[in-house]
Amino acid sequence: MKGILEKYKNQFSQVNPETLLPFVQGLAIWDIDDDPELKQKDKVDPKKTIVTGTDISNEMAFRLLQECNIDHVIQSGRSDFFYEILASSMMLKAPDKFIKNPLPFFLKTVQEGSLDALLQRKVKYAFTSTKNKGQIVEAIDKFLTDEKRTAVFTETVLTLVNELMLNAFFDAPITPKGVHTNINMNRANIVNYPKGVTGYIHLAHDNDRLFVACEDPYGSISFSKLKKRLYEIYVQFDTSLSGMGARLIIDNSSGVYFLKQNFVKTLVCCSFPLGIGLRKSLKVPKSFHFCNY
Repeated sequence: MKGILEKYKNQFSQVNPETLLPFVQGLAIWDIDDDPELKQKDKVDPKKTIVTGTDISNEMAFRLLQECNIDHVIQSGRSDFFYEILASSMMLKAPDKFIKNPLPFFLKTVQEGSLDALLQRKVKYAFTSTKNKGQIVEAIDKFLTDEKRTAVFTETVLTLVNELMLNAFFDAPITPKGVHTNINMNRANIVNYPKGVTGYIHLAHDNDRLFVACEDPYGSISFSKLKKRLYEIYVQFDTSLSGMGARLIIDNSSGVYFLKQNFVKTLVCCSFPLGIGLRKSLKVPKSFHFCNY
């Protein structure tokens, strides 16, 4: 395995190595193109390793995530590879800073007043009750359809937002003793968060990528259980209903970030490349990230 700058020095040739070094120093790349049989599996330190490959299937990705305890699988053939490397590195080295405000690491850094800055848009919608969903859906519909580049994703994004908000209201709430209070409730029920507790839907895009994320105020998701269930779905081809919500999120996005600050918040973020249309974007090999702080 090689260091990031050594492995990808040609791709990063236009960037000052001294600028990148604080982000990537001490981290390693495990390139699956060079090791398709995973022979280096026992040499990997999952807390210091990013897996890359040009066309990693979902099946292979979830083998790596479950069997090797890897947290970051990214596609080196994608146009957003550079940004995915930086985001993965930041999640491994400074998860506290990343989770606090991930959007700057997702979007390009641009100068105020530049053309790229004009192409960036971001919004945040607060929610405290399932009754807020209709208003949020209406606002998201308008936000996406206002721009031709994002309009084609409207139906898919609204499907994701519906599932993400259901998770935030029915799966996430938990007591200090670890009891999920709403897990067995009928999902048609009205749920209100306790006073002072708020969740958020985030949408953001620049000229290259669109992001939609849901932030719940509980931080109760179990990554070990989630990885295990997704392994059963994508590797063992289990078709039982458990975990179908997570599968819907993955199958309807081009990349997924699962971020958690224990018992503070969970943020699930889906990404899409812009400019290639919905159908092609969903066929792009997917990147996956798990970050726990």
